[in-house]
Amino acid sequence: MMSVATSKQLDPAGTEVAHTTILEHTEVSAYYKRYWTQVKLAKRFAGKKRSGTEPTIKTDRDQAHVWQRYMKLNREELVDQLLLLERQYAQLNERWLNLNDHVLEWQLRAEQAERRFEQRQQIPVDVWPHPGQT
Repeated sequence: MMSVATSKQLDPAGTEVAHTTILEHTEVSAYYKRYWTQVKLAKRFAGKKRSGTEPTIKTDRDQAHVWQRYMKLNREELVDQLLLLERQYAQLNERWLNLNDHVLEWQLRAEQAERRFEQRQQIPVDVWPHPGQT
């Protein structure tokens, strides 16, 4: 980053560099764009804390506030947000399918156990060995 003192040393006459001069000079233009992007991103994300955990979407959230927040994002940030939500949706769908498989498995096991129990109930009591008989 260039300070005011440094820029005065480089331009002792105090004349400013025209914007078109920066854009026409490829080296200077590349440096300017790289620096400008870094400053822009640093300012944009300065107040945001990233904890590494994905956000929880609440059903009772203020839709107008969310709309305004999305309108402030640029195209790349919107695509990142969309990809994050698609990944979360795919993960939730996979979990839902796995849970349904487990529920079905336990339901089938319960039905088999009920059938075995009913079959045992139909066996006459005198067929079963009494205590002390072998």
